[in-house]
Amino acid sequence: MKTISRISNALLVLAGTTLAAAGAHSSSLAIKAVVPSVGHSFRTVEGGGYDNIIGEYYGGPPVPSFSANLANYDSISFSIAAPAGMQFSYTPLAQIDKATLQVGLFFSFGGYTTWDVLPTTVSMRGADGALTPAFSSIETRAYDGGASFYMEGWLPFGNQPLSFTELVIEADLSGMKARADSLSNFVPSFGSAVGLLTYSRGGIDDPGPSLSLTRVSAVPEPATALLALIGLAVLALRSRATGPG
Repeated sequence: MKTISRISNALLVLAGTTLAAAGAHSSSLAIKAVVPSVGHSFRTVEGGGYDNIIGEYYGGPPVPSFSANLANYDSISFSIAAPAGMQFSYTPLAQIDKATLQVGLFFSFGGYTTWDVLPTTVSMRGADGALTPAFSSIETRAYDGGASFYMEGWLPFGNQPLSFTELVIEADLSGMKARADSLSNFVPSFGSAVGLLTYSRGGIDDPGPSLSLTRVSAVPEPATALLALIGLAVLALRSRATGPG
């Protein structure tokens, strides 16, 4: 594999957000990762690329570890965000036949017996462009009452440009049939990662990344733009009145 670029360390944030009391479980656990860059690699023979957002297996920042008792929460969400003022931008390339966002977040997984499939939603905050409707392909499973869980699946990207500031995956924990009553240390497996897979015919040169971080274009609001024009007009009149020197 030819590695074009790598991701630097990410800012990892863990936050428990208290909601209005509603029964025994009344809060949401939010795990957030802010990533400063997107890595890119490409396999010439297979004609496939990978734009890595997070995951040390592909040379990026690690998925965050955390400790929690999922029995105390109504839901759990994992969000991957661009830095302030930045956005993830997807640009379809002519050489690419298909692009799919791959999610594989495995926490303390392995050797467990009972499991539940939890209702899962995926959203893109700050989105602009053609959104894919196939969000239901992401699945969350909790094992042994929440002692272990994973979020896994694929989101097919279309052939239209798309930008977003944050990807959020959220699972409803109320569907767990049993709830572990102790604190668990959730450590992601080394292979946990989220990134964009691209597919094309083999033997082509690397066309470059389809997903990258770009600055959010700031369009001034009408009132602000009008004030700027008034300011320029005042400066022009003042210049004419005073003359050179």
